[in-house]
Amino acid sequence: MTGRRQRGELKAALLRVLRGAEKPMTARELRIALEPDVPAMTTVLTVLDRMRVAGEVERFDRPGENLYASVKSDSRYTADAMLTALLDSSDRGAALLRFAGDLDESDAEALRAALRAAGRERAVDGSATT
Repeated sequence: MTGRRQRGELKAALLRVLRGAEKPMTARELRIALEPDVPAMTTVLTVLDRMRVAGEVERFDRPGENLYASVKSDSRYTADAMLTALLDSSDRGAALLRFAGDLDESDAEALRAALRAAGRERAVDGSATT
């Protein structure tokens, strides 16, 4: 390892790798995925076990080496973080307005499409869409 990580940095890196993985991974595979800043195997195993206890990862017992997978997909994790931030806001309307105003056009269109798919979008003039 080239330097000391900030608190929570290894956990975040492991979750990013697991959320991007197509299948559960071993601790050894996760460690390699963190190159060039590779932590000790015991450190990876300790963080994975803490994440398992916290309900953030699942461990699948396999003879010789366990497999690990994120409990949440990347999109679910992001959505939960956004909802948590919104719930913590003292002015949800203002927070949503600021958020929507800060989106680039492609993200704004993706949000409109998601609202349509959820049956929640209203046209800019206030009339319901069908």
